[in-house]
Amino acid sequence: MMKKNFYLYYYLWFAIFSIIFGFFFLVEVIFACITLQGVEIVSQIFRTLIFCIGEILVLTLLIGGYHHLDNTLFWSWKMLAILKRKELRELETIHFKLDEKSRCYAGFYKNYYCLITSNSIEAEGSSLIISAFITPVEENIQDLEQLADVYGLTITDAAIWVEKAIVYDAKKIPGLNQITQEMDKLIEYLISKNISPAQVDIIDD
Repeated sequence: MMKKNFYLYYYLWFAIFSIIFGFFFLVEVIFACITLQGVEIVSQIFRTLIFCIGEILVLTLLIGGYHHLDNTLFWSWKMLAILKRKELRELETIHFKLDEKSRCYAGFYKNYYCLITSNSIEAEGSSLIISAFITPVEENIQDLEQLADVYGLTITDAAIWVEKAIVYDAKKIPGLNQITQEMDKLIEYLISKNISPAQVDIIDD
């Protein structure tokens, strides 16, 4: 996990600042060799090296840490804020319920148990993810994988959930009509391939 977070949030900034301060260090070494003599050269190079390493680490931790916190700690707040917007509250009219703990809307749609979640940190932009809970067989899974590019489907969690994304502009979040249209497309496709909904036991609070 730590290695993954380093490459995800810190590596790019570490590389950028290493190049910048590496160039600065090289210039300082050349300047010291021209203007200083003997022990003074070594002393100046050592001080410059310590300074550059310190700046690289501090700036990497500050900027990388900001993105790390923004995409982990604050990310869940952003997701929940999107789900609480009035456009998505219309999902309650088709008996979907907002689960604040899991940060999703959940409910049954044409016998399939579906989740509506928000993904607002992808590089491609903001999106709503429709996930349908299915009972797959090997033939179904192979078929979904082959047609993933055509239908925009993604298989997750050992092929138990099948997902479809609705990418949108942050200023124009999808409404109920667009969401149900996309759910219809997803479920019609699953039905056409004889992919049954998985059984879900719902316990009301």
